[in-house]
Amino acid sequence: MTIDTQLQTETNRLIVTFRGTMTFHDYGASDALLDRVVDQIGASNGAIDLLVFDLAEVDLIDSHWLGMFVRALKRAQEKGAKVALRRPQPSVRRLLDLVQFGRVFDIQD
Repeated sequence: MTIDTQLQTETNRLIVTFRGTMTFHDYGASDALLDRVVDQIGASNGAIDLLVFDLAEVDLIDSHWLGMFVRALKRAQEKGAKVALRRPQPSVRRLLDLVQFGRVFDIQD
């Protein structure tokens, strides 16, 4: 596994911090993480209304994880939450800009 994750709750937000390289090799971890995050949002009964993916310590991301972010957005919205991508490194930010994620995600530098 090339990616580490940490979840923490701050007031009304669930923050998922990633560290490492986000590639298809972690597909099992991404599906389990998505289920865990959505379950936690749902269990909060509306107390969590923002899901933040902190990308500050991610050096590479591939299309599998971009797809996971899109699935997370859809599932979080079904639970009444918004999704933000926080502090992407320049190389990751260029990819997010290239695929126009700024149109559907709040990207926080």
